[in-house]
Amino acid sequence: MKYIRKYIRQLIIIFVGILFVILPYTTKKSSNISELYKINSRLSDYSFTKGCRGSKSYFIYMYGYNNKFQIPASIVSRFRQREFTENVKKGNFIDLYVNKKEIESVSKTIYVWGIENSNMVFLNKEKSIDTYNLDILIGIMFGIVGILTGTIWIIISKYKSSH
Repeated sequence: MKYIRKYIRQLIIIFVGILFVILPYTTKKSSNISELYKINSRLSDYSFTKGCRGSKSYFIYMYGYNNKFQIPASIVSRFRQREFTENVKKGNFIDLYVNKKEIESVSKTIYVWGIENSNMVFLNKEKSIDTYNLDILIGIMFGIVGILTGTIWIIISKYKSSH
């Protein structure tokens, strides 16, 4: 117990670092184009809301699906919202690209990696996946730095206290 109290800050940094490394493996993701499934259906509705402190919630609803399709927050900046709202009306056919595993699950919310119709691409699936994978890589790197920082801090603290 004395050890934990003495090194609580360092242990918290290590713990947060471990979370940064593990978290990407527990979230919904698509790491490449071959994992995507194309849904071609009519648009039922959509909801693009901007919340406090810059948060955004972008949902799309399709006829024939009880799910809501969400554009992940990390790629919402790649979505061409203005073009979408100007060119796509309720009842129009659009293509959504989603993870094959998610469409087979009973999940109520499914992430969308690409959106297009016969004329335009509103959310480029290749760029979306690249952006998402880069975010995961950066998170893992921060985690590793946190683990190393906490460990080195403990080693230096032990060394200083023994001399």
